[in-house]
Amino acid sequence: MPSFRQAILAFALRLLPLLPDRNAGTPADWLRAHRGVETIARDRAEVFAEGIRAGAPKARQVVDRWHLLCNVSAAF
Repeated sequence: MPSFRQAILAFALRLLPLLPDRNAGTPADWLRAHRGVETIARDRAEVFAEGIRAGAPKARQVVDRWHLLCNVSAAF
């Protein structure tokens, strides 16, 4: 299972390095510096949703397969 601090952003069909922390400002700053991101796969942490809304308000946020299956299996 990934560590608590992991988040992966997809840009131009490639994976980017994990973010160093869980602050909303970190993904927001990165996204402002890399305009044009349209879709972002993330976990369900609200802090990342907040950062994405601030840095790329028009980007579509989606759940990745790993987190989806993890959350579904935890519910049963």
